[in-house]
Amino acid sequence: TGHRGWRDDVVDFFHAFWPILLTAVLFAGFDVPPAVGHERIGNREHDRLEQEASSFHERVRAAYLERADREARIRVVDASVPLEEVQASIRVLLDDFLSAS
Repeated sequence: TGHRGWRDDVVDFFHAFWPILLTAVLFAGFDVPPAVGHERIGNREHDRLEQEASSFHERVRAAYLERADREARIRVVDASVPLEEVQASIRVLLDDFLSAS
């Protein structure tokens, strides 16, 4: 139960009405541990979401990773690595997807 403590069925309800997720055959989730994301933000002013406690970000991340485990169309991309590696992972993901189609 991530997403501000909402039950999974409530989150599922909202996702059911999110058109891009309804029609997406492939959905890439860019995963970054909260500590890495916070480090990348640096000293700039934090928005409302970025001001949330790290425990909130850990719960949300865990909820999305659980969803990715349940849904084959969601592929997790490790975005904690340098940009060039993220781009290479996306190319592999798309090549695999397109060759399977």
